[in-house]
Amino acid sequence: MANVDGFSLTNCIFASTSTTFVVNVTRVSNGTFQHDTFGTTWVNVVHAADVRIDQNTFNASYQQNYSHRVVLSSNSLVSQTRGSSLTPAMIISNSGSSNHIVGNVMDGKWAGSGQTETDDGVVITDESGDTVSGNTISNVFDCGIETLGMIANATISNNDITRAGFCGIGGWYWNSLRASTISGNVASDVPRLFYFFRIFGLRPAGFEGQHELPADAAVYFSDNVFDGNRLVNPSVVGSWSSICASTISSTTRARSAAPPASGPLGHRISSSPTTLSATTTSAMQPWPRTSEHRSSPVWLSTAVGTSATTATAPRTRSSAIDHSCQAGLVPPVGGDDSFVSLRRVIRHTIR
Repeated sequence: MANVDGFSLTNCIFASTSTTFVVNVTRVSNGTFQHDTFGTTWVNVVHAADVRIDQNTFNASYQQNYSHRVVLSSNSLVSQTRGSSLTPAMIISNSGSSNHIVGNVMDGKWAGSGQTETDDGVVITDESGDTVSGNTISNVFDCGIETLGMIANATISNNDITRAGFCGIGGWYWNSLRASTISGNVASDVPRLFYFFRIFGLRPAGFEGQHELPADAAVYFSDNVFDGNRLVNPSVVGSWSSICASTISSTTRARSAAPPASGPLGHRISSSPTTLSATTTSAMQPWPRTSEHRSSPVWLSTAVGTSATTATAPRTRSSAIDHSCQAGLVPPVGGDDSFVSLRRVIRHTIR
């Protein structure tokens, strides 16, 4: 369906007839999909505005690009991929704004080991003003919710994440997070509540598929609120908070300092700028000179985990780009002017 304004599709069954998308929608507005059933391949939406997708059954995944004010609510999504033929995420929203992903139930069917079945529950990439709230996400090998690129003015709240292999909520590829609220989320059977860092440097204008987005101006982790999030029954024993710097080569390798020993029940993380506790760093390594990796790496890494049955992170606000941080530039190696790395050390208080 293309170039349609004003539509309603209800109580329909869309059958997959190929290995690509079951439904392909481009340049639509002011429409509704409701009480529909979608077949075993993904739904693809591009340039949608003011569309409501409500109470549908997806026997695969949903993705949208360059879409604005789309509401995905109260849908059921179940992955059909098995083994290494994996699904990137159950819901993906790229390069849009003011989208709402609320009250959906997602099952990635991860078998519990390896990178199989489904990578993430929800992925949002280079979006602003989004709300991701009240979703139930289970059985993914990476993160319940992952951010990519610049995320601004987002609300990620009251999501229930169960059985994710890497973290509850995180982001690293070209990661910037600004003026966003992450609150009331609960992760269980997950090794880490949060994991945020950055891989790769600033991107030029038009870096994405349809060349519509502006260039990155800076790397941001500022004006965010983390409030009332909980990690329950973590899947990995141990309490740790670490900053890692890594060496990237044609095969990506990461090296981090050893985490501190497990602590007492109820570890919490706050953002005191005056106390440095249970924080470790390692030196930034030179960027390898290969044609495969020419973008400049910028690394910010913070991981939160606990050995306690329940851990609650209190309200935390990042008030500036280097909030509670020490920032420094690593000089070019061998006169390569394209190399810039930013090391940022976040100070945590473990209580």
